[in-house]
Amino acid sequence: MGILATGVYTIFAINIHRIVLIGEKSVTRWGVNRWTIRESLFFLHLIGVILLFNSTSIFFQIIKFLPATDLWLANNFIGPFFTLIFFFSLYVVSRVSFCFPGLAIDKCVTFYSSWKLTKNHKVLMIFVTIFLTILFSLLSSAIGMIPYIKWLSFIIDLLGTIIAVACLSLTYKSIYEFKTS
Repeated sequence: MGILATGVYTIFAINIHRIVLIGEKSVTRWGVNRWTIRESLFFLHLIGVILLFNSTSIFFQIIKFLPATDLWLANNFIGPFFTLIFFFSLYVVSRVSFCFPGLAIDKCVTFYSSWKLTKNHKVLMIFVTIFLTILFSLLSSAIGMIPYIKWLSFIIDLLGTIIAVACLSLTYKSIYEFKTS
């Protein structure tokens, strides 16, 4: 995801979070009018999550080019280790992504507080953040292979993003209300 696409996603996601958590009156008719501290914090946290998730693949790309890397090492160590690290990074991303709805409604939610708040909701967070994203990505990819209706893939991606962000907002609302009551 490029910087411009990340910025557009930031505005898009903030609008969805605000509508779900605060109501339709929380955004103007056309959404966010200007870039504020809210969008900057959300954007920086999003970059942090992207870097966290991509750090595993960057690490293994570096290892792949080391001269000592041979076929035995790749088959017996790097592949399984990469898989383990990949799933661990998915787990971490699912837990820290809880900060996004809070940031969208101007709450001071950090990665650390997100981690603490989702302590008893690990499976729910994995389902909301990872499973839904994978489900819509697979559906979009499958439809994208059909000639003449590749445009439908874009619509499914967009719909998947809206549903995943809205589900994350609803999860935030239910967990936050559970913690405060």
